[in-house]
Amino acid sequence: VVLSPEFATITRDVQTKIKAGSVTLAPGAVLVLDGADITIEGPLEVSGALVIRAAPGAHVHVGALKVVNAGWTWQPLAEGADAPEEQKIRGFQVVKTETAEYSFD
Repeated sequence: VVLSPEFATITRDVQTKIKAGSVTLAPGAVLVLDGADITIEGPLEVSGALVIRAAPGAHVHVGALKVVNAGWTWQPLAEGADAPEEQKIRGFQVVKTETAEYSFD
């Protein structure tokens, strides 16, 4: 789960924007929420990868939504692999096989 600073900076922000018990994530699921005015009523079920982006001024309300796709995987880097610096520091790369992405302006 990735919550952008625009979405939430403190726990209280999360509690007011995501209804308790409204989100179900399968093992290995990815959920990215990026934007100030995103609320989740649910039920939201994610088995794979879901990215929701809201531009400044956009109001996004997520009701019932089920996402099933191949998602993302984390693959270790081979010793001495030619990779960007951030991947070398982490020791892995994120392979984004399939993503449901919703962007709102």
